[in-house]
Amino acid sequence: MAKKAVKQPTHLRVRVDPKLLSRLERAREANGNTLTGEIVDRLEASYAKDERIEELKKRLDQVRPSIDAVRAAYDKDRERFDAEAEDRHREIEALRDEIAKFHAGLAALEAEVAMHQAAEAVFETFVGEDPASKEAARGVAILLAANPGWAANAEGVQKVTQSIGAIIQAAVNKGGQQ
Repeated sequence: MAKKAVKQPTHLRVRVDPKLLSRLERAREANGNTLTGEIVDRLEASYAKDERIEELKKRLDQVRPSIDAVRAAYDKDRERFDAEAEDRHREIEALRDEIAKFHAGLAALEAEVAMHQAAEAVFETFVGEDPASKEAARGVAILLAANPGWAANAEGVQKVTQSIGAIIQAAVNKGGQQ
């Protein structure tokens, strides 16, 4: 039976920069090693780090699809949320526009009411206490306020004149019945 040859450590002659040698000496003393032991420990540690790096790279490659899926889902949700926020912003702007239009319409109505009240006050001053005269004057004032452009053409003047005549006739008829 042949004996297996026992492997003996190989001697190496290595040139080392003096600064590096000084660092190795300090580390050897701190770790309680021989210079050879310190060099071997550091070489083995560097290989262990390389192996750990390779292991971590493999694990990263394994989880990368999950990371990419999470990132894609996040991006999709972010885009959806951004779109929804933009929709809400447009809705708010539309509501603001509607509120502004409402306020403008309300102001116009308030102005119209004020105009009617002023016209009523003027006619009450001129007409006095007679109920038929008051009703006729009030009807004429309302008619004129409801048709602000009545004098713009002959047809408008004719219609308003006929309407005023009808209002006055109705007031005369009503006053005669009382």
